[in-house]
Amino acid sequence: MRVTIWRRVLAFVLDCLFTWGALFYLWNGFITQGLYNNANSFFSHFPTLKNTVNGVELFSSIFCFWIVFIILKLFSTLLLGQSIGQLGSGLVASGKFIHKRLKGAVRVFFELFLSPFLVFDISLLFNKITLKEKLTQTVIQKGEGFGRNSLALLFLLFIPLSYNLFYKSQAYGSMIKKNILGLINNEKITLDKPSEKEQKYRSDFFKVSGAFSKDQDFVLPTVYMRRTKDGKKKMSPALYFLGKESTGYSTFKRLNDLNLLKILKEGLRGNPLFTTYYPHITQLMSNEFEYQSKSYVELDKKKHLFSEELRKEIKDFLNSSLNLYSYGPIELLSFVGPFPFGHHSLHGEINKLLPEGTHEMYDFVVIGSNEFFRKSIVYSIPSQNKKILKSYFFPIDTNNGSVYEWSYLSNGDLELAAMIKKRDHFFSHYLINSNWWFDYAPPPRELNTFFKFDEISFIDFYLRDDLDVFTLRKMEEELYAHFFQTIKNILQSNKKEQVLVIEQVLVELNYFMKINNKKKENKYSTQFLEMFYYLYLHLKNNNTKFFGIG
Repeated sequence: MRVTIWRRVLAFVLDCLFTWGALFYLWNGFITQGLYNNANSFFSHFPTLKNTVNGVELFSSIFCFWIVFIILKLFSTLLLGQSIGQLGSGLVASGKFIHKRLKGAVRVFFELFLSPFLVFDISLLFNKITLKEKLTQTVIQKGEGFGRNSLALLFLLFIPLSYNLFYKSQAYGSMIKKNILGLINNEKITLDKPSEKEQKYRSDFFKVSGAFSKDQDFVLPTVYMRRTKDGKKKMSPALYFLGKESTGYSTFKRLNDLNLLKILKEGLRGNPLFTTYYPHITQLMSNEFEYQSKSYVELDKKKHLFSEELRKEIKDFLNSSLNLYSYGPIELLSFVGPFPFGHHSLHGEINKLLPEGTHEMYDFVVIGSNEFFRKSIVYSIPSQNKKILKSYFFPIDTNNGSVYEWSYLSNGDLELAAMIKKRDHFFSHYLINSNWWFDYAPPPRELNTFFKFDEISFIDFYLRDDLDVFTLRKMEEELYAHFFQTIKNILQSNKKEQVLVIEQVLVELNYFMKINNKKKENKYSTQFLEMFYYLYLHLKNNNTKFFGIG
């Protein structure tokens, strides 16, 4: 029996949906990622495509989809004698068991080259067989049985499309849209202590300035060793915050610079409709130069380089990507669209950029002058009866941002709510009135005889090689005095865990200064290095008399 064109169209639609769902299972493998990357490389050689924002990605996505479509159709034809879509729409191929499978596979092979040229299928409009069927002597005709179940098959295809994503996710987190810092009910959050006890700070390394209350925590600057992605070791500054009212402590680090556009471009992968959903992000990609950081002389023009509409699209894109694994079929189409592969890629990029954990929380927070995406993770250390809460955050309103890490180590019996309270205290206390220097360079800082170093600004001067001898000796004197007084205060409060933290900080700092002295001969004086080392020894040996105690 001859087949109407509408039944063939139904079969084609079902095959496309089957390919669409199957791509989720294949996306991380060679069939799709390798194929997509090779196609991307090939199409990028065409100037016309390369000069458009998503021309290369569009053609690469279509090509990748078509190849997977043919591969799946080839295997199903070899197995069933017809494709999944043809089976669902009640179509069968003519011929005996072996005949319709082998010749059907050849027909699908011809389809790879002939179908993109619609002229070879124009005969279907006149209810005639196609050129592919003539060449292989196989005819697609109406069968019996499965046609009435095509709607059921259509429904079943949405199940792997939506729910397999949830099971593939190692950790389920919820994105919470809230503005917990900066402005609440249009009023600025105030610091916990009176303004006369505020201490202003500025750190060029952390790209931030602000103020905090002096009598909340002990603040210790240090430099720690970390491994970069290429396996090399790098010395990185950090701040330790030791609570005066508790035994726990937190750390604050800037991990690396972040080109937000680079990870947003993942949205183009396999998504030919990206421009339609995110026009402002697309515009950002086409005019990256406009969003580069500005010099200090342009500070009087200071504003957010990202428009409000662009920031909203970035939040929506991050939100839908990180919630991808929890969407049902209707939500998936509503929030993500029919091509969620770019969202899947962005989710993977975020997990590469920020570590994963067993319990994850996401939110957007306004911290001072900028808005940030934040991912918080809880880790447990059963052998030590400890818990660690880490928050990684980066700005979403600039392309010149950095990735930061805040962490808090506590006793294992501390509940998550209490740890979150510690986190929110840190953010609201130290960063609430902060100004971040992402889009605009900070003003130059000139040192003079009356310059007062503080526990945060010490970080910047660890890193500078242009300090004169007088300034260096002044910094050494104040740094030693700061550590001496902090150690004395902690010994008096009898916080043994914090003593161990200071010992660790002193070891790290001593190591850094010796390395620096090798790079720049005698940057730190021999007397200062010896005094700092003795500071560590007296602390290690619990020599309280050295610190004027007892």
